[in-house]
Amino acid sequence: MDHIILAAAPPQSVEKARENPFLQTWRAPLKGPRAKCLNGNIRRMLKTVRKYQVNLTTIRMTPHLLAQLPAWYHLSAKQKPIANARAKCLLKKHNVSKVADLIKSSACCTMDEWSTREFGEWEGKITDRTKARQSEIVQWSER
Repeated sequence: MDHIILAAAPPQSVEKARENPFLQTWRAPLKGPRAKCLNGNIRRMLKTVRKYQVNLTTIRMTPHLLAQLPAWYHLSAKQKPIANARAKCLLKKHNVSKVADLIKSSACCTMDEWSTREFGEWEGKITDRTKARQSEIVQWSER
């Protein structure tokens, strides 16, 4: 069903960044040409979700679950278009889609390296601290 809803996603959202409308800020359309690919049951479900403002709520999320959340159009983040070169590079070249992917990539480069290096070059200096953090994140994402 997710694939059907993804097919109806708004055209202004970046295709590689869309994963799940219930875990991200983009909304599947209920009217118009894109909604035609949704059958009546899916449309009714989406209407019910909007009517009762269904959302993901947990008392406590484990680091493993947090690492699996989508990184783009994140529910907790301000809504901004994916328009800058850094975000496009992470999304398109490095296939960053989950929070764990962002954390792994941040362990490779610091912000100083981002500003002085050409986008897409990740052979930065990796310290012992960042190697330890990266291995910890890899363990979370493999659970």
